[in-house]
Amino acid sequence: MRVFEIVRTQRSLAEFCRYWRRDADEREAVNGEDGSDDDEQRFESAVLSPPESCDAWPPGLTLQLSVKEAHFLRERFCSARGLGDTVCAQLLSNELASSALSKDYADFAAFSTWAAGQLSLSKPCRDNIAAAQRFSLAVEGAHIVFNRLIADGIDDNRLRARCQESYADWQARATLAGIFHPGAAREWLSVAEAGRTRVKERTIVFLENWNRLNQVEAPKQADLDALVRTQAVDNKPERSLLIKLPRERADWYGMGTLDYRWQTARRMLNDIVEVLPC
Repeated sequence: MRVFEIVRTQRSLAEFCRYWRRDADEREAVNGEDGSDDDEQRFESAVLSPPESCDAWPPGLTLQLSVKEAHFLRERFCSARGLGDTVCAQLLSNELASSALSKDYADFAAFSTWAAGQLSLSKPCRDNIAAAQRFSLAVEGAHIVFNRLIADGIDDNRLRARCQESYADWQARATLAGIFHPGAAREWLSVAEAGRTRVKERTIVFLENWNRLNQVEAPKQADLDALVRTQAVDNKPERSLLIKLPRERADWYGMGTLDYRWQTARRMLNDIVEVLPC
């Protein structure tokens, strides 16, 4: 709500709720069509009111959006400051949301392939999607190694066999895509830097070493195993599944390919598209 400027504050959610609970009685609840310009009393100086939100509580309320509410959310996604090149904004503003919601693009990898051919999307948007998919492919191998190490620890032959098959497939795809090369780690981290996202130093070191080890034609598996084990244990010293082995067996542990909250974005876009095709 803060990102899309529905709630206009720099406070944390908890701080804002405490502030609003304390001062709400002094603020006038008005909608965007009312004439008050007094920011000290105007409700929407801090909270942007959705259409008809100041009316009486409607009977039979559901989560399905009205047309007005869908317009409101679409406008927020597309016009909030600094979000013009984001996936949701670009899909909605270029009338591509309905197409992107096809079941054929339900996973992020398939969506990224489709998005690469949509030239109406802004170049920064397409570049970020492509970079995200390349990073996902880069670290997918580490997630497979992590699961094989667990399989070895609990002597799960079924999971071990699955990991071996998945790893061979991953290596072939990563090689074909040219994922690992000098400077690749810098490329992966550049997107985070552009978004002012802080990356832990040990994560940076891990990515640099992961890239370095995988650049050779036949990486030493023992070195890759040791690198993944060190990173996993350093991240969660006593809680890592490589230290505290799982008691119950599962088909997979932790992450696989990265989704980047694409499923969440699909649900939000679908809520809009259901009543406002675009």
